[in-house]
Amino acid sequence: MLTFTVAKSRNGKLGPGVAATYRTPDTCGPCGIASMCYARGRIFAIANRGTSDHAALRSLADTLPIGGALRLNVSGDLFTPDGTLDADHAAAASAVALARPDVSVWTYTHGWRTLPADPIPGAVVNASCETAADLEAATAAGWPTVVVDAGGPDSLVGQTIAGRRVVTCPAAVPGSTRTCNTCRLCARPRRASTVAFPVHGAAGKARGASLLASLR
Repeated sequence: MLTFTVAKSRNGKLGPGVAATYRTPDTCGPCGIASMCYARGRIFAIANRGTSDHAALRSLADTLPIGGALRLNVSGDLFTPDGTLDADHAAAASAVALARPDVSVWTYTHGWRTLPADPIPGAVVNASCETAADLEAATAAGWPTVVVDAGGPDSLVGQTIAGRRVVTCPAAVPGSTRTCNTCRLCARPRRASTVAFPVHGAAGKARGASLLASLR
């Protein structure tokens, strides 16, 4: 299990200056849509430059700018290879979030079914869902929610599920100039919406439409 910490990301979607962590695939829990994972290849390769300790992550508590942002786990998840919560990683991330309440700290997990709804105190951990039934279950368990969406007739965007309106990620709206840094919707723990992420790329959309339709 490796974690690579970037103090000032150059990721255009995140936005300039956002801190980020990247984790290797052995930190991923159960995921029903692994074939669509955007992190395969280049992004997971970034994680391979990391270390097995969390010293660089913990150091962000002293270096992040006032009002800054930390996107945990651009790749990877919160688990150990045996499928349990990586307590060391969660503790390091929580230490940053609690020490710096002025900073937005957020991430996503596909393993929400086996985790408590607050696995990283101080940070916002979103339940990554695939179906309307997932959204209902995650909401009932106390999670903020996001969902992958392939568009077309099976799209959930515009629906209200478990009392939350499903809205497209503002940074993913065609023509938008928003970034994660300027939006931070996913970093709001008690929001009235589910954020939908469109499947990336033409090939991904084709696979995603078929897979998500079969799940729903």
